[in-house]
Amino acid sequence: MTLSAIDKKNQNDLKSKLQNDPQHSKLEKLAAALIGRLLGVPITVAKSGFQFGGDAGPAGRQGRRFRLECKKYSDTTRLSDRELLGEIDQALARDTALEAWFLIATRNVPEQLRQELTQKGEREGVPVEIIDWEDRELAPLAALCAFAPDLVKAEFSEQAGKLAYALQPVSTDTIEMLRRNLQSWHLGFNILRNSSHDKLRKIWSSPKESNAYLGQDAAGGAHTKRIRRNSIHQALNDWWLTPAKIDSPAAVIGWDGVGKTWITLDWLIETVDKQPIILVVPSSSAANLSSISETTVKQFLANRLYELSGVRDTAHWLRRLDYLFMRPADEGPVFTIFFDGLNQEPSIQWLQLLKILQSEFFSSKIRVIISTRKHHFENKLGSLRGLISVAESIKVDNYDTTPGGELDQMLAFEDLTQADLHPDLIELARTPRLFALVVQFRDRLIEAGQITVHRLLWEYGRDTLGVRAGKSFSEEEWQAWLKEIAQKYRDGVKKYTAQSLSESVSLPYLNESENYARLSDIIDGRFAEPDPSGNLHFTSTVIEHALGVALLTHLDSVADASFTSRYTALTQWLDPIAGLDERARILRAAVSILIEQDSKPLIQAEVLVTAWLQTQNITDDHRLELAALAPNLIDALLAAIEHSDNDAQASARHWAVNALKVIPRENHHAAAMIFDRISQWFKVISRDIYPHQGAGYEKNRSEGFIRRIGMDQSQAITVAGLQLELVDQYDGTLQLTAPSIIEGFPLAGALPIFEAAAITFAIRNRCEGWDALEWLCLLNEVDPDETSFALRELAERVRQRQPEPGINPGIPDRIATLLLVLTGQELDETNAVIIDPRIDRWDTYERDYLPNPGHSFFFALERRHADLALNDTESSLFWRVQRTKEFWLDPSFQPPDTFIPEIRKFANSQIRKRLY
Repeated sequence: MTLSAIDKKNQNDLKSKLQNDPQHSKLEKLAAALIGRLLGVPITVAKSGFQFGGDAGPAGRQGRRFRLECKKYSDTTRLSDRELLGEIDQALARDTALEAWFLIATRNVPEQLRQELTQKGEREGVPVEIIDWEDRELAPLAALCAFAPDLVKAEFSEQAGKLAYALQPVSTDTIEMLRRNLQSWHLGFNILRNSSHDKLRKIWSSPKESNAYLGQDAAGGAHTKRIRRNSIHQALNDWWLTPAKIDSPAAVIGWDGVGKTWITLDWLIETVDKQPIILVVPSSSAANLSSISETTVKQFLANRLYELSGVRDTAHWLRRLDYLFMRPADEGPVFTIFFDGLNQEPSIQWLQLLKILQSEFFSSKIRVIISTRKHHFENKLGSLRGLISVAESIKVDNYDTTPGGELDQMLAFEDLTQADLHPDLIELARTPRLFALVVQFRDRLIEAGQITVHRLLWEYGRDTLGVRAGKSFSEEEWQAWLKEIAQKYRDGVKKYTAQSLSESVSLPYLNESENYARLSDIIDGRFAEPDPSGNLHFTSTVIEHALGVALLTHLDSVADASFTSRYTALTQWLDPIAGLDERARILRAAVSILIEQDSKPLIQAEVLVTAWLQTQNITDDHRLELAALAPNLIDALLAAIEHSDNDAQASARHWAVNALKVIPRENHHAAAMIFDRISQWFKVISRDIYPHQGAGYEKNRSEGFIRRIGMDQSQAITVAGLQLELVDQYDGTLQLTAPSIIEGFPLAGALPIFEAAAITFAIRNRCEGWDALEWLCLLNEVDPDETSFALRELAERVRQRQPEPGINPGIPDRIATLLLVLTGQELDETNAVIIDPRIDRWDTYERDYLPNPGHSFFFALERRHADLALNDTESSLFWRVQRTKEFWLDPSFQPPDTFIPEIRKFANSQIRKRLY
């Protein structure tokens, strides 16, 4: 309060009277009398001599145990830091139950000394109160004198009493503040309050602190990508501000992982300035509450205060607790206690604890917030219907999906929308605990479409990100449980009671609480849902995931590692599952899980992907997902193409090809894998044995093979250094499919394919897919020069190879000829003609081609002779176009000017014929 000039003079004169009186004991007696009347407790002044850290104290009267230290100093007299700090130690040595230490001084106590004394008190767990002199405003000691001028007159002097009386009109507020500050229920309250708020801020801002204290990362303040759950905050505000609900606990209820702890801590941080002492109590910290009574609850709270302060002992804080609970109702509650995760300690008598906290001793002194899972709240706690002051239920759900809602806000942090998520993942992304897992998958896999719900569930069970840290299932136990429910499902068990589900998750070596925690993980994790009859059913996603895990385990157990054996085992395992749609979803789950496993047996992936694609009526969603997974399943997709025939399984082959075609063309690792496997397709050479063709066909066919490779038998053979396989029949479908798969990749790396195709062509005199490979090279816009150079080098290397015994010595040159033709370069074509050994031809280039290129039947037309052929009017227009067909799709090809009017005239005549 601002003082008038007269008030300032009266205050200064009073200070002079107090400072200048030669008898120190008068100040001690005055201070004792004033504070005794203010607090309504008799105070005794100590004898002269060693005074045990104070000049006066109540000596335990009315339960009060504090010491007064009086210093009658002038403004220039130095206060001794060491002496005063020692006084506190002496007071504590005399009375370990000391509730406070007061310093009364007739001069201003410097800020540095004030801080040292306060910090000393905090370290010792003893509040320090300072009543000194401040000239700029009404001094605390002056206000204390103004409170009882009669005592000042009686204990000090009549003149000092008159000055104190003169200050009464301006001292009312300061006296009331002094009275409040010196009450036992207030002494040290702010210190504890500030310490508790600091602790809360550490938990909220430090993941390490949160994880150490709560067993989970609930440090929302350390995460910039978070939103405010407005409806929950408003519900907690309404509970806090409604006087009728002061004894009603707020029950924050929700499924596993919806962010109950985060939201509550966020609200406490938001309202921290309005909160009393805050105690955040993880349920594990209450495990020692084996019996619930007023005494044990007080002991529990004293332990929390000891933990919060870190000084004295529990007995001291038990006494301090009694003082704190003397706090008048109009001062507000003493504590806000947040019991977090009640379901994690189901053996504690939580309902009885909450009843005790509503008893007369604790009533209106404690505001209680609890968080627990829905199943635990409704079944174990009976929705807290046993409380007199009913609980205020505050339900927390997943992020809402309304436009601009909570999910959209979270996705916006990642520059995503709901449209960017796989449809099956939106529901999982709504769960706050799993949202980060979804985002982590996107960051790791790059392509948004590569996320699948089963890869997320596998990661959830493996708990790489620690989202389930400290949960009831280990990774091995989780997988074992999934396999168990899969087996029961295949045996026909599709619904459970709460009892039978509890039995399915229980382990004999776990106690009741641990087994209940496992059940809670399943129900409150929404892996099992109730039907109208009260039975529990596992969600279809969980069933598919469990069956996928079990299927992978079954395939691992098949002794024969061949594709056929494992495919047969897979088919037999799926037999009890009737629906084809369900089979497809199980296979989808198994493939997704397999990708995430640390070891990925190639044969398993090939079997699973082939079976998945060959399942009837596979949905477009599955096909799109498979395409997104293609970079992880290259060999498996190529195997599916190999094991799908042209008729019944043409669709499977088609979708496998499409999946491979969407792999980014700059993915060099994928390209190398594809080139390597496809080259094997060209190393299988059909001998074209078709008995119905007649003896003449068979004679020419066999003579051709013998002429080229010295034999005509189905067997393995090495030609020009490559291992090949001769077979009776090979339809060449794979070779026809190959060009569409490799289109768009840099072709310089596809030399193994070109080499194998050229060898096949040289041996068989034809090769399915060869024309398409030629076109790929001619229309290559990715690396045409590099590919041409690589083909020339390969051709030269092949020419240098020595033919194997029995092989026609002209085969290497024939292979080189074909490789040179692929470049599309005129010089290479000329060189190809020169080195061609003409193994199967009796005609010659010089005799049968050069004189009339447009009419030659056995030699392909060279680019340099295109104009000559098109201008040869002795040949029909149709023949000339056919003869030059290799060049028409080349953008750089220009027909001769004389040919254009001729083709235009022909086209017009055809139009007139159609019109008339």
